[in-house]
Amino acid sequence: GYIKGFDRVIDELPRDFDLSIIVDTASATLLERALTPGNLAQLQAHPNIVIDHHTTEGTIPSDHLAVTDAKKVATGELIYDMAKANDWPLNPQACENLANRK
Repeated sequence: GYIKGFDRVIDELPRDFDLSIIVDTASATLLERALTPGNLAQLQAHPNIVIDHHTTEGTIPSDHLAVTDAKKVATGELIYDMAKANDWPLNPQACENLANRK
């Protein structure tokens, strides 16, 4: 597998959720398969956060909070900095996944 826990990733939005978090892209083009009409309606009906390090302008068709920093080399670095700034605990598995190392 890609990273530990990857086997739990699904390609469908759940029917009931409070918030979505989109990482490493703000481009609707890269989410084309996920943004079906039904999924898009679900996404637009809930708050969502986009966390990204790319310089491209966001095109995800919904109101969202964007956390971006093009100075970061990876979105994992941005998430790590957010966790440290907010005193969020990071267990060893989270650190490994953020660094994407085995």
